[in-house]
Amino acid sequence: MQWSVDVIAGLLMGLTLFFVHRCAWMDPGYIPRSNLPIPHSQEDMTRSDGSRFCDTCCIWRPPRAKHCRFCDACVMGFDHHCPWIGTCVGHRNYRHFAMFLFFISSECIWCCVTGLAYWIELAQDLANKRDDSETRRWTDEFIRAMYLNPMVCFVTVITGFVFLSVASLALYHCQLICLAQTTNENVMFLFLFLC
Repeated sequence: MQWSVDVIAGLLMGLTLFFVHRCAWMDPGYIPRSNLPIPHSQEDMTRSDGSRFCDTCCIWRPPRAKHCRFCDACVMGFDHHCPWIGTCVGHRNYRHFAMFLFFISSECIWCCVTGLAYWIELAQDLANKRDDSETRRWTDEFIRAMYLNPMVCFVTVITGFVFLSVASLALYHCQLICLAQTTNENVMFLFLFLC
């Protein structure tokens, strides 16, 4: 039983690290710079097909592309600049970013569930080992089990909070995938809708 818990945890951690590595080191869809002349007026900065001129990169960028101020480059299918991976999430690495969110959420929930199962098993063992004539349930020994192994308590609580934040981000990106939108487009839509 113990080896299966370790194998699943190791597999989830390995997949999480694989996808964060792929996402961080993959080109998100940078558009090469050019030396095109800058249009003279603001009206000439946008074409009828939705492409806009980027005066920093001197290129006509497609409709879903955007200039990232952190990377100082235009990115195809720009979603957002992610501080976790230190690069943009765009057309080429979005799939890996979504899988990273899924596997880190899975790893966190796995740590929480195994931590709770460990506490319940330890509390049951403590309740069975009591010498008094009174029969005790595992619920009576649960707090004592938590105090006996504070590291499991710490890891379970931390991964629980990380799960809440990361899983909400993963669900948000699932919603964006269903809507066929990027984070940038969704935020701009909400901003225009609320103003």
